[in-house]
Amino acid sequence: MRSLALPLLILTMLSACGPVPQPFKQDSAQKTKAALAAANFVSGVRVLAIEELPPGSGDAVAESLAQELRKLGIVASTSAAMRNARLLKPTVFTDVSGPWVRWELFEPDGRIREQVVTALPRPDDSATRTPAPLIDVVRLSLTPAGQQKPVVRNASLGIGEIVGAPGNGRIALAKAAVVLFTRAGLDVAQNGAEPGLILNAAASVQALDAEWDILKLDWSIVTDAGEEIGRLSQESAVPKDALSGKWGNTAFDAVLALVDSVRAVQDAYSQLGS
Repeated sequence: MRSLALPLLILTMLSACGPVPQPFKQDSAQKTKAALAAANFVSGVRVLAIEELPPGSGDAVAESLAQELRKLGIVASTSAAMRNARLLKPTVFTDVSGPWVRWELFEPDGRIREQVVTALPRPDDSATRTPAPLIDVVRLSLTPAGQQKPVVRNASLGIGEIVGAPGNGRIALAKAAVVLFTRAGLDVAQNGAEPGLILNAAASVQALDAEWDILKLDWSIVTDAGEEIGRLSQESAVPKDALSGKWGNTAFDAVLALVDSVRAVQDAYSQLGS
């Protein structure tokens, strides 16, 4: 199974010498927003732009090619966030018959896996013209036999285990997640629907000083097969014993910071082939 993984992103650590941050507050003065980093794929193909084309045209060709590969169930992107991925690199050359592009598919260790030569796209049609021979070569090279049809993966999100939260934290965080994710238009599994992704959380509260506690939330996103594909850690100061009862807005503030990142994870996961 091709997989993607996202690195752990930890919020700015609290300092006893500076002002105590408020619980997950997101205002102009304190822009500490808890968010998963951009998806860092560990497999698939990163498509590079044709630098010899006019500004924007080379990028358009690369994005068009990546889109066609994704339709075939191949993880593909033009983003520099592709880590340990194969590179599809274009090199323009000219001979007596005209300008050409040599596309080389590199393994992560630098070895050339495949190469194919196509005509150099014209600037006026570069955004829509994707070399069919190149698509075929990459598809046949990377897609196992019998698995060459596009695959749509279930990226609907279910709320899983929330452990360690004092007071009504477990219920408050779960409810906030369903309400905010649904309101944001995310695909949330409800009414008995089977989720493809599950969001879990582990909470802990430790004393900071006589007036403040430290709340830490460690979130993880796992597939229905149990494979972890994303992690996030949040930390914030909260008034002493404020979470021993009802969490109130703290639960909504924490979950609100996850919305954009969960959306990115769902979009990326749904593009992955089996």
